[in-house]
Amino acid sequence: MKQIILTALLVLSTFCLKSQEAADWTGNWKGSLVDGKKSILFFMVISNTDSAGYSIKMEVPEQGIKDIKPVDISVEKEALSFAVKGFRSKYKGVIKENKVIDGVWFQSGKEFVLKFEKTEGELVLKRPQNPVGPFPYTEEKVTFINPDDDVKLSGTITIPQGKGPFPAVVLVSGSGQQNRDCEILGHKSFWVLADYLSRNGIIVLRYDDRGVGESGGNPVSATTQVFAMDATAAFFALRKHPLVDKEHVGIMGHSEGGIIAPMIASKKKEVAFIVLLAGPGIDVIDLMVIQNRKIVEQDSLLKEEQMPAFENTIRNVFRAVVDIKDPTASGKKVMEIYKNYTAGLDSTVAEKLGFSEKNLRMQLISIMSPWYRYFLSIEPSAYLKKVRCPVLALNGEKDSQVTPDENLKAIREALEKGKNKNFEIVKVPELNHLFQHAVTGLPDEYAKIEETFSPEVMEMIGKWIKDLK
Repeated sequence: MKQIILTALLVLSTFCLKSQEAADWTGNWKGSLVDGKKSILFFMVISNTDSAGYSIKMEVPEQGIKDIKPVDISVEKEALSFAVKGFRSKYKGVIKENKVIDGVWFQSGKEFVLKFEKTEGELVLKRPQNPVGPFPYTEEKVTFINPDDDVKLSGTITIPQGKGPFPAVVLVSGSGQQNRDCEILGHKSFWVLADYLSRNGIIVLRYDDRGVGESGGNPVSATTQVFAMDATAAFFALRKHPLVDKEHVGIMGHSEGGIIAPMIASKKKEVAFIVLLAGPGIDVIDLMVIQNRKIVEQDSLLKEEQMPAFENTIRNVFRAVVDIKDPTASGKKVMEIYKNYTAGLDSTVAEKLGFSEKNLRMQLISIMSPWYRYFLSIEPSAYLKKVRCPVLALNGEKDSQVTPDENLKAIREALEKGKNKNFEIVKVPELNHLFQHAVTGLPDEYAKIEETFSPEVMEMIGKWIKDLK
């Protein structure tokens, strides 16, 4: 529910500037925009053009937004300025000694320091764990059909050297549409996982989510249940592979995928094991209330005594979305709840929380979507208590999205209630939601961290799967 001011900035935009002075603008520039306790990384490349002007490319790699073109560009002596149409944004900067551009980013009535420094290095996010060949395993491109709606999905199977049969696992991504590598902010966690596991004797299938890459289907109307059907189709496609040990095929899901894995395992006895990577254990509404509290605490937007009213508001909003089936009536109730809450709130605080009427109406479109409404209704324990196969549940100690203590406790209780005695639950020190070693665990760190996935956790997963045989 937090208003994200900088959700749309500049990425890979090319434009020309008239060259008027001798300042050396050309080269690679790395910038940092300061937003309270956070900083946002900018890349900028300035090159000369044939028309004696400048060509500029900018990127905000942490946000992955592309093709936004600035307007009203001006170079006056040592000064650079431009605007970004549609986002009410402007930038003004001054070059110093041809090494630094000191400037300010203006957006939504606010000002943010944005300073660039010239660098000789390549402007890329370092991802040292991305696999590099030659690979000691083979790769096969595969397609399979979700029989429930006849959607064709595409993926890659990695197969260890040897005769087999091998244990095997399907990787299922979290919320949002991901490609088969589960690429987020330059991190390709599923590729890194598949590479490690297949180097260590395990066949892995990773696939493009529906509507992404080479997979068909429309994700707009899809719910978690539909994505579970896709994952089920992937599981049975992998199980048919001639080198797979059909009695030792499981599902590993991250975040929402950690809900999907027990959804399938609770119904399909063929699932030999599941691995939950930051999988929710508490009801999703409770999960979302905690997430929103974390965001507000991070930016110190409310006093501690104001938090109960805020949490009740968020909970009541989500309950209205789930309980009132008619979308129009549900939407009206949501707006009524927000208005009642903000009536007693300072307008500046309400704005910072993202509770302006304009922003709330934009958020309403999202939370009233089929996926969101279904997701909020999920109670993971209903599936977990029916899982009979072995379970490995892992959470990072610093996970701020699926907090470890509440969720691992709920997973344990659900499995015990279902009398499943073959499970292992681990809270891994120092790791965030993406299983990176982190300082705060907050999402704004994800892109800045070079590590894609903890090697210790990969080793733990590989050993656990192989020890099941």
